Amino acid sequence: TGPEHGLVLAASSPSGGDSERRAAGQEEAPGQQIMMGARRKASGAPDGRSAEEVSESVLPGVCISAKFGDVKVSALQSWGKGAGPDGAKAGDEELFRSLLAMFTSPTLMNASFCLPGLDHPRLESDGLVQAFDDLWRADVWSERQRSQLCAAALQGLERWGGDPKGWKDSPPSLVHRDQVRGLAVLLLCPLVSEVDGSPDAYALMARLMALIAALPQEGRNAFTDIVVEDLVRVLRSVLVLRVRRFCNAAVRKATQAKAIPE
Repeated sequence: TGPEHGLVLAASSPSGGDSERRAAGQEEAPGQQIMMGARRKASGAPDGRSAEEVSESVLPGVCISAKFGDVKVSALQSWGKGAGPDGAKAGDEELFRSLLAMFTSPTLMNASFCLPGLDHPRLESDGLVQAFDDLWRADVWSERQRSQLCAAALQGLERWGGDPKGWKDSPPSLVHRDQVRGLAVLLLCPLVSEVDGSPDAYALMARLMALIAALPQEGRNAFTDIVVEDLVRVLRSVLVLRVRRFCNAAVRKATQAKAIPE
C-alpha cells in the first residue's frame, strides 16, 4: 500500500537482483544490507497463516512477523564500534541515510531492533540503548544531520498518527503491539534525550508523547505491555529519566510563557 500508511509488504523470496549479486560474488554495503533486509522474505503469521493470507487483513504499521523487517541491533553495534570521530567514513554516511529511511517509515520502526529467532517480536532494548549510545559518543554526524534525523522522525510520526488536530474526535487507529513498538524505539533514541538544549529534540519528544497519550485504550494497553515486558531492563536507567526530563522542560517552558508580559 502507499507510503502514507508506512506499510510495505515484502516479497516471498529474494529478488533476482539479490541473487545475481550473490552469484557474482558482490556483497551489499552495510546500509544496503539493512535496507534490503526489509524488502526480503515475509514469513507467515504465528497462527500459521501465510503471508498472502495475512496481507488481506494486515493493518497499517503492522509487521507480519519477526522476520518482516531486518534493521538489527547488531548492525548498529558494528557501526558504533567502527565509527571514526571525524565522521569521514563512507559507512557513516550510509548509516545516516539508512536511519533517515527508517525514521520516516512506521513499518520499519515497528519491525526493527527485535531479538532474533522469536515468533512474537520483542525489542532488544538494552542492546539498542548501548548501540545508540556508542554511535552518539562517536560524534560522526553534524548538528545539521541530527536535525535532519529529528525531521525524519517527525515525518514518521505524522505517517503513524495523522494530523493531531483530529485526534480528539478520531484517535489514531493503533491498537496492536506491532503498531506501536516503534514508538518505544524512539523513546530510547538519543534524538529525544536533549530536550533542554535542543528545540528539535523537544519538538520531537512533545509530538511523540502527544501521540502516545492520544492512543485509544487498546493501543495504550499494548504500549504499556511493551514497556513492562520489553523495556524493563532500561526502564529506570533510560526511559524514566527521559520522560522526567521532558516533563521538567515542559513545565519550565509553560512557566516562562506565562511570565512573559503581554
